[in-house]
Amino acid sequence: MKSVQHTAILVFTRTSNDEAKAKAFVKANFKVNQQLAKLLISKTVLTAENTGLPTFVSYSSQQKGQNFGERLANACQDIFNRGFERLIIIGNDSPSLNSQLILKANTALNQQKMLIGPTDDGGTYLIGLHQSAFNFEAFKNLDWQTENLLSSILKYGQNHGASQLNQLFDINSTNDFYRYAFILKEEAALLYALFKKGITLVNHWRIKQFTINPKLYLSSLLPQRAPPLRFC
Repeated sequence: MKSVQHTAILVFTRTSNDEAKAKAFVKANFKVNQQLAKLLISKTVLTAENTGLPTFVSYSSQQKGQNFGERLANACQDIFNRGFERLIIIGNDSPSLNSQLILKANTALNQQKMLIGPTDDGGTYLIGLHQSAFNFEAFKNLDWQTENLLSSILKYGQNHGASQLNQLFDINSTNDFYRYAFILKEEAALLYALFKKGITLVNHWRIKQFTINPKLYLSSLLPQRAPPLRFC
């Protein structure tokens, strides 16, 4: 008999190579785009793992289906088939998403069947689903990767009492990247250093667990007029 577990996190993402092909964080610089993608993916996975909830990462190289919706629906179905009752789905492009917000979503799913984290461009940064709210065919046919996604998923959620978390933004372009750099601090500093210098920082991204002194390292990379960084 299959054992019933509670909540799992699904990080649904392209590989860094595929992400760099799809998004131009830096124009005409594939290598830097790839490193930025690696950094965003790494941060997202660590954010999920820091919740203590079981975390599954589905890369584009592993996904099955003819389109985005079918690939995501298959990944969700696979996790529900493992015995989990609830699923929190996140992507790689909302770096302001933190572990506390994911845990807040998990708590909310104890009381309801569906939860949505909206972005300001009409998409979502988080979808929380109880197994009973997951309809494979309807879910895969939502308006994925369009500006109508949020409205279509809200309509889907009407029958499941879906509620919304606070709105965040995601990073899909150079302008989005600069917007993030102005709003956040420590994480943005790492991204900004990579963006300006084209230096690989992925191996040093461990969320306050650096192989070298982060203060000295970032000070050597960032412009002199950058705001001071605070590390705990």
